[in-house]
Amino acid sequence: MEIHGLKRSSDIILNVFFLVICLLACSVPKGECQIGPPPTLHIDRNWRIQEDVEVGTLVRHAQALSTTDSRALFFTIQPSDHNDDLSPYFRIEPKTGGIFLAKSIKGKAGTRGYLYVTVQTLPVDDSPSIPTRVEVLIQIDPPLSAGSNNGAVNGTGRPPYPSVGLYPPFLPGDAPKIPLPVIPSLSP
Repeated sequence: MEIHGLKRSSDIILNVFFLVICLLACSVPKGECQIGPPPTLHIDRNWRIQEDVEVGTLVRHAQALSTTDSRALFFTIQPSDHNDDLSPYFRIEPKTGGIFLAKSIKGKAGTRGYLYVTVQTLPVDDSPSIPTRVEVLIQIDPPLSAGSNNGAVNGTGRPPYPSVGLYPPFLPGDAPKIPLPVIPSLSP
């Protein structure tokens, strides 16, 4: 009988323990202890910029998406961990992600440097957020000569696609020939 009584008291203690755990778990407000995943940041990580770009010119645009959080996102530029930090030459619009040239880079042709673009959700009620940080390599090129078409438009570092049509130039072979369906006429 004593073993049976001992088993009952241990069952009662175990049930009370689980009841206390459930009550504590239910008493925490929703979202109080939850941190969602960081936002996803989309930005070109290799910039080529001509040294004759004027101060105030939009050089890139960072885009971000937060899949679980409806709070607003804000962008910042942070200095690089390397000795060749170029962050003082750029500024970013915190709400839109537009990156502008803040200081002249004339005379800096051939310079390579780095900076960090960071995005995170705006903190609300002291709730934490995890930032996303991407390192960007910046190459400053000499200005393009007049009439030269060996560079890109708007400092993208990529030449424009040739005007051959909609077929991408990087696929091998000829453009595919897709037969168009014959549509019968509906005349009476």
